[in-house]
Amino acid sequence: MQLDAFSRRRAGRKRCLRSVAPERVEIFAVAPVGRGSSLDPAALAGRYGSDRRFATIPSSADEREHKFPTPHTDYISQFIDYPVPIELFSEIARFDGSVVPNRTTGEVFASCDMEAMNFLSLNLMHDIVSGRTSVDEARKRYTEEASAYAMNRPAPYTEKLQFEPPQGETADPDEAMMAGSMMNQAVEKAKDVLGGDKD
Repeated sequence: MQLDAFSRRRAGRKRCLRSVAPERVEIFAVAPVGRGSSLDPAALAGRYGSDRRFATIPSSADEREHKFPTPHTDYISQFIDYPVPIELFSEIARFDGSVVPNRTTGEVFASCDMEAMNFLSLNLMHDIVSGRTSVDEARKRYTEEASAYAMNRPAPYTEKLQFEPPQGETADPDEAMMAGSMMNQAVEKAKDVLGGDKD
């Protein structure tokens, strides 16, 4: 998943969403959309109001092959504000490579070919983080719930988020490692290089 691309799109999504739910910009309210759709604030507000807790990114240009649990194409990416502990990043990757935590923004992205499977992924991600299930158990449950969903049987983890995402700030901008003097030297060096190009 191209996190840089998602980060670049985030500001535009927020601008769009402010007209839908200005008081809940961080708890996103976006309708599921199909390939090639645009984010129309009026349509989104009419369909869902302001109580949805994740955002959808129509991403047909970034389709990716994915074979778990069966071969399909990931083209719908959704995210929630959720700070995954650093020590669990590799566990989330082992569970599902299309579920990607971003420490800096404090978000988790899930990509699949339908919203229901992203619900499933995010719910199981939360179970792993909260210690309710292991990676192997989560992969098994994913397969079982996805199969039930395909056969039109009850599959509660595919219907909605089964937990409340954290309220408030979830981002972790990390810490500066370069001292002021070192930073100044880097700036001066950059100026030298750029100045040399002009001669």
